[in-house]
Amino acid sequence: MDQAPPARAVRLRLQSFFPVYDQDSLQQLGRMVDLSVSGMMVIAREELPVGKTFEIEIRTPEDHSVPPLRLAAETVWCRLSPNNNQHFGVGFRFCSVAGDVAPLLEQLMQEAGTLH
Repeated sequence: MDQAPPARAVRLRLQSFFPVYDQDSLQQLGRMVDLSVSGMMVIAREELPVGKTFEIEIRTPEDHSVPPLRLAAETVWCRLSPNNNQHFGVGFRFCSVAGDVAPLLEQLMQEAGTLH
C-alpha cells in the first residue's frame, strides 16, 4: 500500500532577514529568508555540508518582541543560488524545538512573515 507523503508545513517568506549563527564557532551561517515550524531556508555565502547538525542562534533585533532563538537544525539541502552565484540557498530542518522555544518560533512567524 502506498503512503501519501507528509504534508508540507506552512512556510513564510520573511519581510526581515534575520542573521543565523553557529553557536559553536560563533560564525554567521547566513540570513534566514523563509521559515516554518519544522525548518527554515538560509542564504549563505559559503556552501554548507548536507546532513550536518548545527546548534544555531537566530538573532532578532534588540527592539523585537521575540528574543534570539537557540535550537538544533540539520542541513537537508544546499544549492548555488540561481540569482547570485556567490550565495547558496540552504534548507534546514529543526531537530527538536524545546518547549520554551516553540511558542517564540510561532510568534516570530506571525510577526515577521507572509504566507507563500
